[in-house]
Amino acid sequence: MINENAQKNAFGLFEKGRYAECLNVIHAIGTFQRDGPLRILEAVCLFETGLYEEAERCLRDLRICVPDSSEVCLYLGRILQVRGDDEARYAYSEAVRLDPDNPEGLRWYAEYVMDQNDYPAAIPVLTRLYTISGDTQDLSRLMQAFRKNKKPEYAVQAYLGNGSPSCCRIEYLSALVETGRNSEIISEIKNPADCPDEEFTILITSLEQESPEKSDACILPHIMSGCSKAAISAYIRLLIVQNRLKEAVGVWSTYLQNNPDPHYQVLIVPALAGLGDMTKAGELLENVLYPDPPPADTDKILSWLNLYRDIILEEGRDTQALIHKAGSVLHPAYLACAGLWSEDEGNYGSARMYFQKAFRSDIVRGGLWYASHLERNSDSREWEKTITYILKNTRKIRDIELITDTLFPKITRNLSLLRFFHGKLENLLVLLTSKGKSNYCNIAGILASEELSAGRYSQGMNLCLNALAEVPTHDIRTAEYLFSVLMACKKPGLPMDYSRRDNTEKSKTTDKGPLISDLTPVEEAAYHYIRRHRVCSELDLRPICGTRRIAGLMNRLIRKISAEGWQIIMKDGMSESGEVYRYAGP
Repeated sequence: MINENAQKNAFGLFEKGRYAECLNVIHAIGTFQRDGPLRILEAVCLFETGLYEEAERCLRDLRICVPDSSEVCLYLGRILQVRGDDEARYAYSEAVRLDPDNPEGLRWYAEYVMDQNDYPAAIPVLTRLYTISGDTQDLSRLMQAFRKNKKPEYAVQAYLGNGSPSCCRIEYLSALVETGRNSEIISEIKNPADCPDEEFTILITSLEQESPEKSDACILPHIMSGCSKAAISAYIRLLIVQNRLKEAVGVWSTYLQNNPDPHYQVLIVPALAGLGDMTKAGELLENVLYPDPPPADTDKILSWLNLYRDIILEEGRDTQALIHKAGSVLHPAYLACAGLWSEDEGNYGSARMYFQKAFRSDIVRGGLWYASHLERNSDSREWEKTITYILKNTRKIRDIELITDTLFPKITRNLSLLRFFHGKLENLLVLLTSKGKSNYCNIAGILASEELSAGRYSQGMNLCLNALAEVPTHDIRTAEYLFSVLMACKKPGLPMDYSRRDNTEKSKTTDKGPLISDLTPVEEAAYHYIRRHRVCSELDLRPICGTRRIAGLMNRLIRKISAEGWQIIMKDGMSESGEVYRYAGP
């Protein structure tokens, strides 16, 4: 029986934020005397004190003991997010599924999918959150999701329909810009000299499109009184668009020339080039790009490198030295540029060397550039091998989705690659964003069409049914496409197997699942046992494997499965029977 005073004391300390003291009280209570609420409290205290590994072990154990606890899933998601583990999405979604009226769970899940740029998934979550909480900050986040999802008119309606809260004003003004209602922005911002910097930056954008002749009268007083670098850079871009290049250089020299941010340094390069000052423009870019890559995303660096090359060509200078210089920097964008420039000059041997170096430096971005090089040179066999290798050895969901999104239009006629992509995505469905699920569904639709053409109507129908269960709610076109293929599979009117693969006992016994090579007989026995039972512990596996050293055996098995490109066996915490393993594959 738990000491009621100790339990009451622990909860009291927790409410006061004294997590370390709360842990001491909990740990003074015997392990087997702690009930569910107290163990959840222990896990939360471990999280709040930064003991993430211990907290994760505790929470995974609780997932088995208290499977219907939304709080356990929520804190597990937070730990996984801190660690950068893609499984955080599944944990957050489970927290929301178990308690769809918990504002905290909805908020954390919404923030996570927003960080993944999965705005279609964020909108219904944020809509429900605002309905429950009534918090205007949640409304602001919802408006942002509408804007990012290219539906700014919905953001405007949300603002006007909910009392026009002041904290949502920036999102409202941004939405007006995106809907082209620039005159309303100019009338909304009545005193540009005193408006906040964020509003001022939006005003500059509006003036550029609506009334460029009024721009100086509105903008200059605010700039001279002191404003943010972002607002000044927006004004410089406006001057460049208006072809007032000397004025743009003057404003930049006064306010941004000494700012070390590479974005502000490169900002003025088009104006300098337009004025014919190639030397100054080249020096600025060289200082930004060399000797070390600047702190910017890969696409931005790629555009700066190409701009630098254009200036070098304009000056009539030798590009071989530029290619060698870029190729000596161990960064995928630099190596890819060196490869592209070598291709342009007809030096395909050097181009291939640079693209291979880019591939080795970054398996995803560099690998995709190398694959594009192979495709341009009609090396289809090496292209297919490279794509398979990239996808098989990529672990992060965002990278897998980038690869799929980039390559999907190019593999629609390659059935072996389509099946490989389909299998990879199918094993990660609970972690995919809306875009990833749409790609999965479209691949399934193409494969189903092939099954239909071959007269395998049942297989085509099952592919469609599985995909329809996963299609994002906003993707009506994909849903209609899948449904049309499904009905075409039914049209012949022949007897069919209507069973869903993952819902029938027949499939569980006849389908051997993913084929993993190089397994020992003991590892194969463990693999088939956990696949059949879905969840098992070390104690369960001992008689199957004939050994007590299950932990090492399972680590080897998980490594071999990962090497084949699968993530289907997960460690799921500790129990009284030892470590728990969960099967998450087909």
